[in-house]
Amino acid sequence: MFRFLLEAIFPSFCYICGKPSKGILCDGCKKNFEEKRVNKIFFPDADHLSQVYIVFEYEGEVRRLIEEFKYEKRKEIARYFSQYFSGLPLDYDFIVPVPLHATRLRERGFNQSEVIAKRLAKEYGIPLAKKGIKRRKYTLKQANLTRSERLENLSGAFFVSHPERFRGKRILLVDDVYTTGATMENLAKAFKNYPSKIDGFAIASKV
Repeated sequence: MFRFLLEAIFPSFCYICGKPSKGILCDGCKKNFEEKRVNKIFFPDADHLSQVYIVFEYEGEVRRLIEEFKYEKRKEIARYFSQYFSGLPLDYDFIVPVPLHATRLRERGFNQSEVIAKRLAKEYGIPLAKKGIKRRKYTLKQANLTRSERLENLSGAFFVSHPERFRGKRILLVDDVYTTGATMENLAKAFKNYPSKIDGFAIASKV
């Protein structure tokens, strides 16, 4: 109700604190938000994933915006995040968003990873690949699972049809949040070692 009243009175308000603002974040929240920017490369202990590009720490204002984006279906937040995507050394043949299971896609109404991937593909001029890349297993929500539980939960969850079409290609997997790496590792495994390189990209991470 409070947000509805703000929308009726002010043309724009801060998505974090609710104060009137000229954009998605007011000056104070934007300052706190930008302090979470890290632009780092993380090297996971994984068999199929080489490295992961992380733009922000997953806390505070960053976490709140991602939750608004995913659960309140505010896709304009992806556009806001995308202004911070430039300047990364991304040189890949394809960008692949982490797919949602069809049931979860119906529940949420959109795939947040695909929205991010489209922004990234546009920024760097890299083709988006999603045809024949599916999440065939409906899994438990990952939030409260340990890494080993996540790996077991996601085992066999992804399927890539004719993975040989990616032979020798450099692939960048895209997700909204990187936590334990179980999701990206299992998706990378589904390519069956055909790509020459598989890396990851996430807006934010807890690592």
